[in-house]
Amino acid sequence: AYFPMNLIHSPLINPPGLKELAESNYPKDLGKDERKAGHMVTYMDGIIGRMLARLEELGVRDNTLVMFTGDNGTGGNLTSQLGDFHLRGGKRTMNEAGTRVPFIAHWPTHIPAGKRTQFFTLMDVLPTMASIASISLEHKVDGMDLSHNFYGLPGKDRDFFHMAFEGDCYFVRTDRFRLHEDGRFYEVPVTSNEARYSMDVTTEVDQHANVRAFLQNKLDEYMSIKQTDTSYAIVPFGTGGDAFKNEQQRRGNNH
Repeated sequence: AYFPMNLIHSPLINPPGLKELAESNYPKDLGKDERKAGHMVTYMDGIIGRMLARLEELGVRDNTLVMFTGDNGTGGNLTSQLGDFHLRGGKRTMNEAGTRVPFIAHWPTHIPAGKRTQFFTLMDVLPTMASIASISLEHKVDGMDLSHNFYGLPGKDRDFFHMAFEGDCYFVRTDRFRLHEDGRFYEVPVTSNEARYSMDVTTEVDQHANVRAFLQNKLDEYMSIKQTDTSYAIVPFGTGGDAFKNEQQRRGNNH
């Protein structure tokens, strides 16, 4: 089952319930938009809770793998609070706040509780689920089977991952470094949330030359991939909704 919610996407609204519960968790200095977003998160949690309760009623919760994730960071008009740290949303950006999202896998009788530090991307969902279900993939896929991480077992992990946005922004990332298509080379600080999200430390060209060369090779390979499905348009970064609307209108006129 695949269940994509519009929550907590824009427009920001007050859902029809759980407002008192949501407000009981608000810090005193929470803004108006953030209060709506918090209400939407609470309502989303309630929906997920109902789904889990139904699995319990059906007697299948212990043998059902539930995965929760998102596709990008929070909108730039919102500020989240991670403890004492205030994080400005990074949606539509190619930084940590825009590209790093939660991923939760819950399977009571199979997955030990605890955090994992290894990379996992949405490309990895298909091969990982296929492996868990003992389904053989008949063709090559971009993702990796990372199911061993669910079980807390050793196995081959993802050394790096690629990221692209709207056809003209790219980077490749390891656990410590990030190289962009325009040559920006960052060391990603991970000592704290504040360091991770509030600072991108630019690394000099002559530093970590071997790592940079490795990343450049992977980035060149990735950027050389050409679009094969021409039924949709790649929207250039920064043009946003207007270009998309124009393309949709053009397609509508053609049909």
